[in-house]
Amino acid sequence: MREDPYPRRPDPWRAPTGPAPGEGVAPWLAQKLFDRRIVMLNGPLTNGSASQAAAALLTLDALGTDPVQLHLSASDGDLNAAFAIVDAVDAMRAPLHATVTGEAGGAVVAVLAAAD
Repeated sequence: MREDPYPRRPDPWRAPTGPAPGEGVAPWLAQKLFDRRIVMLNGPLTNGSASQAAAALLTLDALGTDPVQLHLSASDGDLNAAFAIVDAVDAMRAPLHATVTGEAGGAVVAVLAAAD
């Protein structure tokens, strides 16, 4: 089988077919957001999505002290997962600004309260 000489580029108007756990966006878009110090948390808050969000927040904090944006759109979630993110926020030196882009409820409110 030959390799396609014209590989398909990601279509920004089409939803990703298989997002990685906790991402909810295409990998190329996640990288662009990360470069702009933006972390997105979409869908129900699970241990996997909380682990990825906490890792991204702590990595951005290690890269500099410029403010980090957290975009939340999670209507419900696990309380232990929310505490994992809250602990990461407490460990950060950089200011964290949270914005609710959709709906925030349940345990996710703890994450919102921990941010600036």
